[in-house]
Amino acid sequence: MAFLRSAHRRVCVVFLLASALCAAGAEQNDRMVRIPTGAFMMGDGHRVGGRDERPAHRVRLSAFWMDRHEVSNADMCDVMQWAFDNGHVRVETNGVFNVHGASRELLDGDDWNAEIHFKDDRFTVLQGRDTFPCIEVTWFGALAYANFRSLREGFAPCIDFADWGCAFAADGYRLPTEAEWEKAARGGLEGHHYPWASPGEKYWEPVRGRHANFWGSNDAYENDAGYNLSTPVGYYNGKQRPAGVVMTNGFGLMDMTGNIEEWCWDVYNDDEYRKERALEKNPVGPSGGSYRVVRGGSWITGQKEAWAEKSIKSQRYHLRIADRTRRDPGRGQHFRGFRCVRR
Repeated sequence: MAFLRSAHRRVCVVFLLASALCAAGAEQNDRMVRIPTGAFMMGDGHRVGGRDERPAHRVRLSAFWMDRHEVSNADMCDVMQWAFDNGHVRVETNGVFNVHGASRELLDGDDWNAEIHFKDDRFTVLQGRDTFPCIEVTWFGALAYANFRSLREGFAPCIDFADWGCAFAADGYRLPTEAEWEKAARGGLEGHHYPWASPGEKYWEPVRGRHANFWGSNDAYENDAGYNLSTPVGYYNGKQRPAGVVMTNGFGLMDMTGNIEEWCWDVYNDDEYRKERALEKNPVGPSGGSYRVVRGGSWITGQKEAWAEKSIKSQRYHLRIADRTRRDPGRGQHFRGFRCVRR
Protein backbone atom coordinates (compact mmCIF):
# COMPACT_ATOMS: atom_id res chain seq x y z
CA MET A 1 0.00 0.00 0.00
CA ALA A 2 2.91 2.33 0.77
CA PHE A 3 4.19 1.76 -2.79
CA LEU A 4 0.78 2.62 -4.26
CA ARG A 5 0.49 5.83 -2.25
CA SER A 6 4.04 6.84 -3.15
CA ALA A 7 3.53 6.02 -6.85
CA HIS A 8 0.27 7.97 -6.92
CA ARG A 9 1.97 11.04 -5.40
CA ARG A 10 4.80 10.82 -7.96
CA VAL A 11 2.33 10.61 -10.86
CA CYS A 12 0.33 13.56 -9.56
CA VAL A 13 3.46 15.70 -9.18
CA VAL A 14 4.76 14.77 -12.63
CA PHE A 15 1.48 15.56 -14.33
CA LEU A 16 0.93 18.81 -12.48
CA LEU A 17 4.43 19.90 -13.53
CA ALA A 18 3.97 18.63 -17.07
CA SER A 19 0.63 20.39 -17.44
CA ALA A 20 2.13 23.63 -16.17
CA LEU A 21 5.10 23.37 -18.52
CA CYS A 22 2.84 22.52 -21.44
CA ALA A 23 0.51 25.43 -20.71
CA ALA A 24 3.44 27.80 -20.30
CA GLY A 25 5.64 26.82 -23.21
CA ALA A 26 4.15 24.49 -25.82
CA GLU A 27 2.28 25.92 -28.79
CA GLN A 28 -1.23 24.49 -28.97
CA ASN A 29 -4.56 24.94 -30.67
CA ASP A 30 -7.90 23.21 -30.20
CA ARG A 31 -6.79 20.09 -32.07
CA MET A 32 -3.01 19.95 -32.28
CA VAL A 33 0.10 20.41 -30.16
CA ARG A 34 3.52 21.48 -31.47
CA ILE A 35 6.28 19.01 -30.64
CA PRO A 36 9.53 21.01 -30.44
CA THR A 37 12.73 20.52 -32.40
CA GLY A 38 15.34 18.42 -30.64
CA ALA A 39 16.80 15.01 -29.91
CA PHE A 40 15.47 12.23 -27.71
CA MET A 41 16.47 8.70 -26.77
CA MET A 42 14.46 6.22 -28.83
CA GLY A 43 13.99 2.55 -27.97
CA ASP A 44 14.20 0.33 -24.92
CA GLY A 45 16.98 1.48 -22.62
CA HIS A 46 16.03 -1.02 -19.90
CA ARG A 47 16.45 -4.16 -22.04
CA VAL A 48 13.05 -5.51 -21.05
CA GLY A 49 11.61 -5.38 -24.56
CA GLY A 50 12.23 -7.35 -27.71
CA ARG A 51 15.27 -7.31 -29.96
CA ASP A 52 13.46 -5.00 -32.36
CA GLU A 53 13.45 -2.26 -29.69
CA ARG A 54 17.24 -2.14 -29.37
CA PRO A 55 19.68 -0.59 -29.30
CA ALA A 56 18.34 2.57 -27.72
CA HIS A 57 19.67 5.44 -29.81
CA ARG A 58 19.46 9.21 -29.97
CA VAL A 59 17.31 10.63 -32.76
CA ARG A 60 17.09 14.26 -33.91
CA LEU A 61 13.75 15.54 -35.15
CA SER A 62 12.49 18.78 -36.61
CA ALA A 63 9.45 20.35 -34.99
CA PHE A 64 6.02 19.09 -35.99
CA TRP A 65 2.39 19.33 -34.96
CA MET A 66 0.45 16.30 -33.70
CA ASP A 67 -3.24 15.73 -33.05
CA ARG A 68 -3.95 16.05 -29.34
CA HIS A 69 -6.36 13.12 -29.51
CA GLU A 70 -6.80 10.06 -31.70
CA VAL A 71 -8.96 10.71 -34.78
CA SER A 72 -12.55 10.13 -33.72
CA ASN A 73 -15.45 8.54 -35.57
CA ALA A 74 -16.99 11.99 -35.94
CA ASP A 75 -13.75 13.34 -37.44
CA MET A 76 -13.55 10.50 -39.95
CA CYS A 77 -17.23 10.69 -40.86
CA ASP A 78 -16.98 14.44 -41.49
CA VAL A 79 -13.89 14.20 -43.71
CA MET A 80 -15.12 11.14 -45.65
CA GLN A 81 -18.43 12.88 -46.34
CA TRP A 82 -16.51 15.82 -47.79
CA ALA A 83 -14.39 13.41 -49.85
CA PHE A 84 -17.49 11.60 -51.16
CA ASP A 85 -19.29 14.85 -52.01
CA ASN A 86 -16.21 15.99 -53.96
CA GLY A 87 -15.71 12.75 -55.88
CA HIS A 88 -12.63 11.47 -54.04
CA VAL A 89 -14.07 8.19 -52.69
CA ARG A 90 -16.55 5.54 -53.72
CA VAL A 91 -18.49 3.26 -51.40
CA GLU A 92 -19.09 -0.43 -52.01
CA THR A 93 -20.85 -3.00 -49.85
CA ASN A 94 -17.61 -4.12 -48.25
CA GLY A 95 -15.97 -0.75 -47.67
CA VAL A 96 -14.79 2.69 -48.78
CA PHE A 97 -12.18 3.10 -51.56
CA ASN A 98 -10.24 6.02 -53.05
CA VAL A 99 -11.22 6.99 -56.60
CA HIS A 100 -7.91 8.41 -57.83
CA GLY A 101 -4.59 6.60 -58.10
CA ALA A 102 -4.05 3.01 -56.95
CA SER A 103 -7.33 2.09 -55.29
CA ARG A 104 -7.18 0.63 -51.77
CA GLU A 105 -9.75 -0.14 -49.11
CA LEU A 106 -9.83 2.77 -46.68
CA LEU A 107 -12.55 1.75 -44.24
CA ASP A 108 -13.94 -1.71 -43.59
CA GLY A 109 -17.70 -1.40 -44.03
CA ASP A 110 -18.89 -4.98 -43.60
CA ASP A 111 -17.19 -6.01 -40.35
CA TRP A 112 -19.59 -6.39 -37.41
CA ASN A 113 -17.36 -4.02 -35.40
CA ALA A 114 -17.67 -1.18 -37.91
CA GLU A 115 -18.99 2.00 -36.32
CA ILE A 116 -19.18 4.18 -39.44
CA HIS A 117 -21.92 3.31 -41.94
CA PHE A 118 -23.06 4.63 -45.32
CA LYS A 119 -26.65 4.90 -46.54
CA ASP A 120 -28.45 7.21 -48.95
CA ASP A 121 -25.18 8.96 -49.82
CA ARG A 122 -24.48 9.83 -46.20
CA PHE A 123 -21.85 8.66 -43.75
CA THR A 124 -23.16 8.21 -40.22
CA VAL A 125 -21.70 7.02 -36.92
CA LEU A 126 -23.22 4.30 -34.78
CA GLN A 127 -25.38 5.96 -32.12
CA GLY A 128 -23.40 7.07 -29.11
CA ARG A 129 -19.98 6.41 -30.68
CA ASP A 130 -19.22 9.82 -32.23
CA THR A 131 -16.51 10.76 -29.74
CA PHE A 132 -14.82 7.36 -29.73
CA PRO A 133 -11.67 6.72 -31.78
CA CYS A 134 -12.13 5.71 -35.40
CA ILE A 135 -11.50 1.99 -35.88
CA GLU A 136 -11.62 -0.47 -38.80
CA VAL A 137 -9.40 1.93 -40.73
CA THR A 138 -6.54 0.62 -42.84
CA TRP A 139 -3.14 2.24 -43.11
CA PHE A 140 -4.26 3.46 -46.54
CA GLY A 141 -7.42 4.86 -44.97
CA ALA A 142 -5.41 6.83 -42.44
CA LEU A 143 -3.30 8.33 -45.24
CA ALA A 144 -6.39 9.12 -47.32
CA TYR A 145 -8.04 10.86 -44.37
CA ALA A 146 -4.86 12.94 -43.96
CA ASN A 147 -4.88 13.95 -47.64
CA PHE A 148 -8.58 14.82 -47.70
CA ARG A 149 -8.20 16.83 -44.50
CA SER A 150 -5.29 18.71 -46.11
CA LEU A 151 -7.26 19.50 -49.24
CA ARG A 152 -10.26 20.64 -47.24
CA GLU A 153 -8.16 22.97 -45.08
CA GLY A 154 -6.00 24.35 -47.89
CA PHE A 155 -2.72 22.56 -47.18
CA ALA A 156 -0.54 20.75 -49.71
CA PRO A 157 -1.33 17.00 -49.60
CA CYS A 158 1.56 14.77 -48.58
CA ILE A 159 0.39 11.47 -50.07
CA ASP A 160 0.57 10.50 -53.74
CA PHE A 161 -2.22 7.97 -54.33
CA ALA A 162 -0.42 6.68 -57.44
CA ASP A 163 2.20 4.88 -55.35
CA TRP A 164 1.18 5.83 -51.77
CA GLY A 165 4.47 7.64 -51.27
CA CYS A 166 4.84 10.60 -48.93
CA ALA A 167 6.21 14.10 -49.63
CA PHE A 168 7.47 14.93 -46.14
CA ALA A 169 8.34 18.50 -47.14
CA ALA A 170 4.68 19.32 -47.86
CA ASP A 171 2.75 21.19 -45.18
CA GLY A 172 -0.28 18.87 -45.19
CA TYR A 173 -1.37 16.17 -42.78
CA ARG A 174 0.15 12.69 -42.74
CA LEU A 175 0.86 9.81 -40.40
CA PRO A 176 3.68 10.28 -37.89
CA THR A 177 6.93 8.50 -38.52
CA GLU A 178 7.77 5.96 -35.86
CA ALA A 179 10.37 8.32 -34.39
CA GLU A 180 7.91 11.23 -34.31
CA TRP A 181 5.32 9.05 -32.59
CA GLU A 182 7.75 7.90 -29.91
CA LYS A 183 9.13 11.35 -29.17
CA ALA A 184 5.60 12.72 -28.88
CA ALA A 185 4.48 9.83 -26.67
CA ARG A 186 7.37 10.30 -24.26
CA GLY A 187 6.35 13.90 -23.69
CA GLY A 188 9.86 14.90 -22.67
CA LEU A 189 10.32 12.06 -20.16
CA GLU A 190 13.45 10.00 -20.86
CA GLY A 191 14.15 6.63 -19.27
CA HIS A 192 10.46 5.90 -18.61
CA HIS A 193 8.23 3.12 -19.93
CA TYR A 194 5.01 5.14 -20.23
CA PRO A 195 3.95 8.77 -20.70
CA TRP A 196 3.84 9.09 -16.90
CA ALA A 197 6.51 8.53 -14.22
CA SER A 198 7.65 4.93 -14.74
CA PRO A 199 11.40 4.40 -14.40
CA GLY A 200 13.18 1.15 -13.54
CA GLU A 201 13.02 -2.38 -14.86
CA LYS A 202 9.68 -3.36 -13.28
CA TYR A 203 7.61 -1.90 -16.11
CA TRP A 204 4.40 -3.63 -14.97
CA GLU A 205 4.19 -1.88 -11.59
CA PRO A 206 3.34 1.78 -12.45
CA VAL A 207 0.23 0.95 -14.53
CA ARG A 208 -3.23 1.54 -13.07
CA GLY A 209 -6.72 1.88 -14.51
CA ARG A 210 -6.69 5.62 -13.85
CA HIS A 211 -3.78 6.00 -16.31
CA ALA A 212 -5.06 4.48 -19.56
CA ASN A 213 -7.56 2.13 -21.17
CA PHE A 214 -6.24 -1.44 -21.29
CA TRP A 215 -7.59 -4.93 -20.71
CA GLY A 216 -8.75 -5.04 -17.09
CA SER A 217 -8.45 -1.30 -16.48
CA ASN A 218 -12.06 -1.32 -15.16
CA ASP A 219 -13.02 1.84 -17.01
CA ALA A 220 -16.65 2.85 -17.40
CA TYR A 221 -16.91 1.37 -20.91
CA GLU A 222 -16.17 -2.26 -20.09
CA ASN A 223 -19.54 -3.95 -20.45
CA ASP A 224 -21.22 -6.46 -18.14
CA ALA A 225 -20.02 -9.42 -20.20
CA GLY A 226 -16.44 -8.40 -19.49
CA TYR A 227 -15.85 -7.34 -23.08
CA ASN A 228 -13.57 -4.33 -23.14
CA LEU A 229 -14.18 -1.39 -25.44
CA SER A 230 -12.43 1.82 -26.35
CA THR A 231 -13.01 4.97 -24.32
CA PRO A 232 -13.87 8.36 -25.85
CA VAL A 233 -10.93 10.46 -27.00
CA GLY A 234 -9.88 12.70 -24.13
CA TYR A 235 -11.62 10.51 -21.55
CA TYR A 236 -8.66 10.60 -19.12
CA ASN A 237 -9.32 14.21 -18.18
CA GLY A 238 -9.38 13.87 -14.39
CA LYS A 239 -12.96 12.61 -14.33
CA GLN A 240 -12.13 9.08 -15.48
CA ARG A 241 -13.00 5.89 -13.62
CA PRO A 242 -11.03 4.75 -11.64
CA ALA A 243 -10.57 8.34 -10.46
CA GLY A 244 -7.30 10.00 -11.35
CA VAL A 245 -5.50 13.11 -12.51
CA VAL A 246 -5.56 14.61 -16.01
CA MET A 247 -3.52 12.18 -18.12
CA THR A 248 -2.03 14.53 -20.68
CA ASN A 249 1.67 13.89 -21.13
CA GLY A 250 4.37 16.56 -21.01
CA PHE A 251 3.43 17.78 -24.50
CA GLY A 252 -0.33 17.89 -23.80
CA LEU A 253 -1.21 14.70 -25.73
CA MET A 254 -3.71 12.09 -24.57
CA ASP A 255 -4.07 8.31 -25.04
CA MET A 256 -0.54 7.73 -26.29
CA THR A 257 -0.70 4.45 -24.37
CA GLY A 258 -3.73 2.18 -24.50
CA ASN A 259 -7.23 2.76 -25.92
CA ILE A 260 -6.34 1.92 -29.53
CA GLU A 261 -3.03 1.12 -31.17
CA GLU A 262 -2.00 3.72 -33.75
CA TRP A 263 -0.72 3.46 -37.31
CA CYS A 264 2.68 4.98 -38.07
CA TRP A 265 4.19 5.73 -41.46
CA ASP A 266 7.16 3.35 -41.29
CA VAL A 267 7.63 -0.05 -42.85
CA TYR A 268 8.31 -2.55 -40.06
CA ASN A 269 11.82 -4.01 -39.87
CA ASP A 270 12.87 -5.98 -36.79
CA ASP A 271 16.50 -4.80 -36.96
CA GLU A 272 15.77 -1.21 -38.01
CA TYR A 273 17.54 0.30 -35.01
CA ARG A 274 20.79 -1.35 -36.12
CA LYS A 275 20.76 0.45 -39.48
CA GLU A 276 22.75 3.63 -40.09
CA ARG A 277 19.60 5.36 -41.34
CA ALA A 278 18.09 5.04 -37.83
CA LEU A 279 20.61 7.67 -36.68
CA GLU A 280 19.77 10.16 -39.41
CA LYS A 281 17.82 13.32 -38.67
CA ASN A 282 14.08 12.79 -39.23
CA PRO A 283 14.33 9.06 -40.07
CA VAL A 284 11.46 7.60 -42.11
CA GLY A 285 12.28 3.89 -41.97
CA PRO A 286 12.87 1.31 -44.73
CA SER A 287 11.95 2.04 -48.34
CA GLY A 288 9.98 -1.17 -48.83
CA GLY A 289 8.36 -4.05 -47.00
CA SER A 290 5.08 -5.83 -46.36
CA TYR A 291 4.06 -4.56 -42.93
CA ARG A 292 3.67 -1.18 -41.25
CA VAL A 293 4.42 -0.20 -37.68
CA VAL A 294 1.76 0.37 -35.04
CA ARG A 295 2.46 1.80 -31.60
CA GLY A 296 0.85 2.37 -28.22
CA GLY A 297 -1.04 -0.82 -27.34
CA SER A 298 -4.83 -0.90 -27.07
CA TRP A 299 -7.84 -1.75 -24.94
CA ILE A 300 -7.47 -5.39 -25.94
CA THR A 301 -3.77 -5.50 -25.03
CA GLY A 302 -3.18 -8.33 -22.56
CA GLN A 303 -6.50 -10.11 -23.19
CA LYS A 304 -4.98 -13.53 -23.77
CA GLU A 305 -2.67 -13.17 -20.78
CA ALA A 306 -5.53 -12.06 -18.54
CA TRP A 307 -7.77 -14.95 -19.60
CA ALA A 308 -4.95 -17.39 -19.02
CA GLU A 309 -4.36 -15.80 -15.59
CA LYS A 310 -0.76 -15.10 -16.43
CA SER A 311 1.41 -12.43 -14.85
CA ILE A 312 0.44 -8.79 -15.28
CA LYS A 313 3.98 -8.40 -16.56
CA SER A 314 2.86 -9.99 -19.83
CA GLN A 315 -0.49 -8.23 -19.77
CA ARG A 316 1.11 -4.75 -19.71
CA TYR A 317 4.16 -5.46 -21.87
CA HIS A 318 2.69 -4.00 -25.10
CA LEU A 319 1.58 -0.79 -23.40
CA ARG A 320 5.19 0.37 -23.15
CA ILE A 321 6.11 3.33 -25.36
CA ALA A 322 9.10 1.47 -26.83
CA ASP A 323 7.02 -1.54 -27.91
CA ARG A 324 6.82 -2.05 -31.69
CA THR A 325 4.24 -4.16 -33.51
CA ARG A 326 3.77 -4.96 -37.21
CA ARG A 327 0.41 -4.98 -39.01
CA ASP A 328 -0.91 -5.58 -42.52
CA PRO A 329 -1.51 -2.09 -43.97
CA GLY A 330 -4.58 -3.28 -45.88
CA ARG A 331 -6.42 -4.55 -42.84
CA GLY A 332 -8.44 -2.56 -40.33
CA GLN A 333 -9.27 -3.80 -36.84
CA HIS A 334 -11.61 -2.88 -33.98
CA PHE A 335 -8.66 -1.90 -31.78
CA ARG A 336 -6.61 0.10 -34.29
CA GLY A 337 -6.77 3.75 -35.36
CA PHE A 338 -4.45 6.74 -35.77
CA ARG A 339 -3.71 10.40 -35.30
CA CYS A 340 -2.17 12.89 -37.73
CA VAL A 341 0.88 15.13 -37.77
CA ARG A 342 1.98 17.99 -39.99
CA ARG A 343 5.11 20.09 -40.36
